[in-house]
Amino acid sequence: MEPERSTASTARPLVLLSDITDGLVWPRLLRAGALAFNPTRLGLAFFAVLLLHGLTSLGDYFTTLFTSDSAGAFTDCARAYGEVIETTIEDPSRTPLVAAFYEIPIRLFGEYSVLSNIAFVVFGLLWLVVFAIAGVAICRSACAQYSQGVTTTWPEALGFSLKHAVAGVASLTVPMASIAGIALLLSVSGMVLLSIPGLNVLGGLLFGLGLVFAFLGVLAMVGLLLGWPLLLPAVACEATDAADSIQRAYSYVLGRPLRLVLYSAILVVQGIVLIAIVTLIAGSTLDFASSAAGQWTTDRGERSVSPSGFGSWRELDEIKADIERVEAINTESMDDESRQRVKDELADLRRERRIADPGMTYEAAHGLFETWVRILRWLVSAIGLSFLFCASTLLYLGIRRIHDGQDESEVWFPGMIEGSLAPIGPIAPERVPDADEPDQTPSSES
Repeated sequence: MEPERSTASTARPLVLLSDITDGLVWPRLLRAGALAFNPTRLGLAFFAVLLLHGLTSLGDYFTTLFTSDSAGAFTDCARAYGEVIETTIEDPSRTPLVAAFYEIPIRLFGEYSVLSNIAFVVFGLLWLVVFAIAGVAICRSACAQYSQGVTTTWPEALGFSLKHAVAGVASLTVPMASIAGIALLLSVSGMVLLSIPGLNVLGGLLFGLGLVFAFLGVLAMVGLLLGWPLLLPAVACEATDAADSIQRAYSYVLGRPLRLVLYSAILVVQGIVLIAIVTLIAGSTLDFASSAAGQWTTDRGERSVSPSGFGSWRELDEIKADIERVEAINTESMDDESRQRVKDELADLRRERRIADPGMTYEAAHGLFETWVRILRWLVSAIGLSFLFCASTLLYLGIRRIHDGQDESEVWFPGMIEGSLAPIGPIAPERVPDADEPDQTPSSES
């Protein structure tokens, strides 16, 4: 009898794509975008963006209150680090470490008064607290779904984050404080040993010890630069403290630097593409709504739903001055053509004044329009923040798997010891029957 042949519909391919990618880590990183759009994580990220924006605005306000002629410490800080990134992209040979961790903070603290620096530190710490709490909550929700398929509600994720808030904040601030401590030690040592004749010889002799401390500071900078995305996911996945979180992040940076850079590059490219698409969709949505709503309305109605708005009070004052200038022109001695040109110019200026000075209702309508625009921008920022923490979670689990051989499914859940993933309580050993005790195992015949 001839054996039955399998049809094309029932035959299994020799090699499936899953057979190739199951053992790899980097294809799993591509799930970060899908995880970021979870409603729970988007909601947490949106409220975090609101709080971070508010703290940034308050920080700029109080720092400019004590130091005039400045845009605000937070704004100047963002500009300074933006310049460092641009310089690094233009000239990759220039290291950004010293500029990012030492030169910029020293310059900013020197430009502002003591009260402004105190306000900047206070609001900066509050900013880090909100960032850490939101980050641990989103990372916890992402790791539970990714590793075990467990859906975490926002109260559960936020409750977990608040319980481990000290660990999250400390994991971010302790490396920064260690770098600042080393810089302070070197600065004070230099002031004492290099400023006094005689002691400066001792200072030159001990400069080698200063190089050792500087080397430790650079290691801390490199670890923080490459490993900061791993700090909050370590707290979220292991339910551990700050010391263990920092130890894990730095060991992964030093143990698997090339893998870490490669996986980070994959996630960065994915994030750039995602944010570009989201920004394009948001901008197109705004343009379409604004253009369609103002199509058949009046000039002032169109301007009320336009990003350009009605202009500033300075523009309105300039228009009023032009109207007074044109009205003062004596048209009696002019010919008809010149007189008509003056009338047309005056009519155009009065029309511009009506547009620039819309009145209370149109101004209120434009204010509400700008509020909706801000909400749309905050939503885009929330998507970016959610992606940042989801990508950091997948990066941590992937690097942990490569470095420690620990599967991504092994994360902390209630019933385990925090930081160890071991079950709570002793495990009952299997009972071995005595030699003279009859065997109670049921036979296969029963």
